[in-house]
Amino acid sequence: MKRTALLIALALVAAACQKEKPLSELASAPPPASSTAASKPPAADAAPITIFTASGERAFELTLAANKMTIRYALDGKVRTIEGEQKTTGKRKYIENGTMIAEVKPGDTGGFKVRSADGKTLLWKVKREADKVKVSDNEENAHPFELKTKSDRIEIRDGSGKTIGAVRYDAAKHLAIVEDATSQPRFNSPSERPDRFLGVAILDTIPLPLRAIIMAELSARDR
Repeated sequence: MKRTALLIALALVAAACQKEKPLSELASAPPPASSTAASKPPAADAAPITIFTASGERAFELTLAANKMTIRYALDGKVRTIEGEQKTTGKRKYIENGTMIAEVKPGDTGGFKVRSADGKTLLWKVKREADKVKVSDNEENAHPFELKTKSDRIEIRDGSGKTIGAVRYDAAKHLAIVEDATSQPRFNSPSERPDRFLGVAILDTIPLPLRAIIMAELSARDR
């Protein structure tokens, strides 16, 4: 009887060892190899871009994953979110708070057009060239804002050709810094170059949500 009781006790201990681990242990345990592989982002995805104000506050966050663009921007002390789903046509429909606010249609040579929610009205046209980007409110690209690549900076010009700012690179801090016409820093972003899409941040005549969309779309094409 004692031998039988001992065998039963050993069997109960063995069974207990087969039970699931507590959640605290599972949380710290590494995932199975197949799970790790599945969690990797698609090759087309890009690391999020965070853009800060000169005082260190988050101004914009741009994330492209699985052809979906997620934009977060600060307005009136609150964080707003815009999401853009890419359709099979290549167009991306942008929605904020459940309401469609804009449509982006691919254009020639990697450029694009930002149109009204119904797709009927051109709001902004973005033309990309090797050494410059033009942003205008008309089909002819007349009197555009320009982001002109120079040897040491991206020069930002208004519709009259006047320089209104620049994007410079601080190698020591690994920062791209956006300055206004008086050389005062307005924005910065961790980077290894003076990214030209950052210059859109100071184009204040473009409504903030559309400015964020243009930056996001331009960043996706320039990376």
